[in-house]
Amino acid sequence: MRVKDYYKGKNVLVTGVTGLMGKALVEKLLRSCPEVGNIYCIVRTKRGQDPQERWTQTTNSMLFDQLKEKNPESLSKVIVLPGESTAECFGLSEEHQKLLVENVNIVYHGAASINFAESIVSAVKLNMKNTFSLLELSRRMKKLELFVHVSTAYSNFPRKGEIKEEVYESHLSWRHVLELVEDECGCETLLHLQPKLLNGHKSNYTLTKGLSENMVNDYNRYFPVMIVRPSLITGIYKDPVPGWLDMDNFISLICKGVRMGVLRVILCDKSREFCHIPLDLSIKAMIVAPWKKSLSSKKEVDVICCQMDQENHQNKMTFHTVHRVAYPMSLSYPDKQAMWYPFSLYTTNPSIYHVLFLILHIFPAYFIDMALKLSGRDPQLLKVYSSIWALFELNKYYVNPHHWFSTSNYKNLEESLLEEDKDEFSMATSDFDPENFIHANGLHVVKHHWKEAENSVNPEVLARLRRFKVAHYTLCSVLAIGVSYQAVQLLQSLM
Repeated sequence: MRVKDYYKGKNVLVTGVTGLMGKALVEKLLRSCPEVGNIYCIVRTKRGQDPQERWTQTTNSMLFDQLKEKNPESLSKVIVLPGESTAECFGLSEEHQKLLVENVNIVYHGAASINFAESIVSAVKLNMKNTFSLLELSRRMKKLELFVHVSTAYSNFPRKGEIKEEVYESHLSWRHVLELVEDECGCETLLHLQPKLLNGHKSNYTLTKGLSENMVNDYNRYFPVMIVRPSLITGIYKDPVPGWLDMDNFISLICKGVRMGVLRVILCDKSREFCHIPLDLSIKAMIVAPWKKSLSSKKEVDVICCQMDQENHQNKMTFHTVHRVAYPMSLSYPDKQAMWYPFSLYTTNPSIYHVLFLILHIFPAYFIDMALKLSGRDPQLLKVYSSIWALFELNKYYVNPHHWFSTSNYKNLEESLLEEDKDEFSMATSDFDPENFIHANGLHVVKHHWKEAENSVNPEVLARLRRFKVAHYTLCSVLAIGVSYQAVQLLQSLM
């Protein structure tokens, strides 16, 4: 049985469809499994837009261009249901609950908050309460074959060494944590105990994702479940739009900081590899894994860690690789809001980093903000550097020398594919070139996400960049002469 045949006539429920992975999953199902049944999507009202308007806006993305060209009528299979992820039964009406209970075969649960700065109360409500609500609804589904939970490779961040594709028992009871958010007193208790509850996690996001995995694992007694753990999602590798990404991630934010001339010192080992997975490969894994599970009588929870092969040095993407590609791009496509000429220093020494952060970031920001305040404008730079500091705290997740991910189950998906399925669903990366990949991703983000492609030919932006370049090298020369002079004076005094 081919992958597309497995989905023939099956009705699918997807949460989080306006998010990055949700929309990519729906697009791929419709394009590569054309005989799939209805795809039910729970969408909430947001900023005055009703659910149907939000979905229509989502499909206006170039991600859907190929689908619209080849099979535009397939979009009629998407049935948008108004809901709210933190409400009981996902905020669905009785009529829509009955519709799902009677018809759904596969559930993909991807709705979550990926905000690393979320308070523990909000993270529990957005990442755990909604999962519990959907699991309870799924228990009532009469035709349910599989519940697929989208987690993260970093759900077990405090662990050291190999992180296997299995569910690790949390130090907390997910039931107890859920009970605490049901009343104001419990919420205050959670906030008070937050530092202790984290227990090695660096954010409430990874903590609640780990607890959600425990929850999903417990529901395996009622119906088959699967957990998919993507690492850092990067742009599309090949299918359908190479380089496509409609949100900022860790890499793009670093590039943005360098392009603006505000990110001048970076704490990292330039040779350290990024743990990442291109968006299209993770989506293919999410579609292929249920097909593969249907061929087995295995009752245990399947865990799939979606991560580029860390043993293949050809696939290796490091800070050095990113810098080698991103720096020339920052000059070819300068930022019209740039505040200095792009340059960046790298160090692995935290003490040196802290000193340079003060000298190159905080001190200039303080004086510029003071000047802005005196001129009647809002100070901005200190806030920017507060965000940059937080950004490099995230670096600990993506470049961590203390653990590595087992990806045996992920690799087995490719090995299990029939030859005739490989055109649509292959996850092979034998021809992956990190520099070409970063360039395609960067070019797409600049042109379509940041919409700054015209900067490469804008005479005002280019002239501004040239002025910053002259100022930068003039300042560097003055500092070099000053330091050399002081060094000579010191040597002469010692002789």
